[in-house]
Amino acid sequence: QVLGHPAADQPEFRVERDEKQGAVLRLHAKGIQADGIYRAAEIDLTKTPFINFAWKVEVHPAGQVGTKKSDQAVKVQLDFGRFRLKRRVLSYVFDPSAKSGRWYGDSSFFAVNRALALDSGSEQLGEWLSHSRNVQQDYRRIYRADPPILENISIFCDSNDSDSEAIGYCSEITFSKEPLHKTSDSR
Repeated sequence: QVLGHPAADQPEFRVERDEKQGAVLRLHAKGIQADGIYRAAEIDLTKTPFINFAWKVEVHPAGQVGTKKSDQAVKVQLDFGRFRLKRRVLSYVFDPSAKSGRWYGDSSFFAVNRALALDSGSEQLGEWLSHSRNVQQDYRRIYRADPPILENISIFCDSNDSDSEAIGYCSEITFSKEPLHKTSDSR
């Protein structure tokens, strides 16, 4: 389902076929577009703590996570507390200029959100980058508590804060007991 952003137009989301990844979601935002696609879920991170996905960015927006112009071509967001006010959120982003491996505040009126820049910069534009993250460990590190059941998974693309353009792709997202890909700090 598409999430509605109250002050922005909806970007383009469509499924495409990729030789390497199979079916992927193409995300394209231009100007004042910002939105996400979400799926309700009930994932017990004590059983499957690792999230696994791949993403690719073709065009970075002009913004940066943790600033007033917080735009990304692709962001994977995990919601703990289905649409309640001040729910807790973890996000993983491929950001144009944030420091890779650093956590940023990306909160809103509706959620306390901490975003980790997994990838940064323009050197890897057009390349598929695979990740596995221990979400249970990340949640404990950020919120100093055991995570509740994961209730929503979203993929965002936005360019509204910087009035620029963003094009990204995201593969299928899975959860597993062990990591499927090598990544820094995944255990």
